[in-house]
Amino acid sequence: GVNIKDNETAALAYTENKGVEYPSLYDQPGEVPQAFRETVPPRAIPSTLVISPEGEIAARVIGPTTYGQLTGLLDPLVVEYGFGDPQERPRVSEQDSETADDPDEEGASSEGSSEDGD
Repeated sequence: GVNIKDNETAALAYTENKGVEYPSLYDQPGEVPQAFRETVPPRAIPSTLVISPEGEIAARVIGPTTYGQLTGLLDPLVVEYGFGDPQERPRVSEQDSETADDPDEEGASSEGSSEDGD
């Protein structure tokens, strides 16, 4: 994740409050989004980029995303790059899955205005 909107204190509070487990960079000047400006408009928040092992953009989502959408983008890449069988990785429970697909529910996968999807 890359936070470009909040001050550093608010950015850290957001990631702690939401239990964000992936690395989240603080980038107040917005240098990271500028590096991808040909692919994603810098102010398109949230946005998600999936980067391949070769460093190429393998998929993108402009706007909020859900667990199901991300799984649909990642499963083919997991197979293509030999990271295992997507069916064997841990799954969220049915209840968590419903919550992850509803951005208004607590713990939803949408990162709101504080995160620029990944």
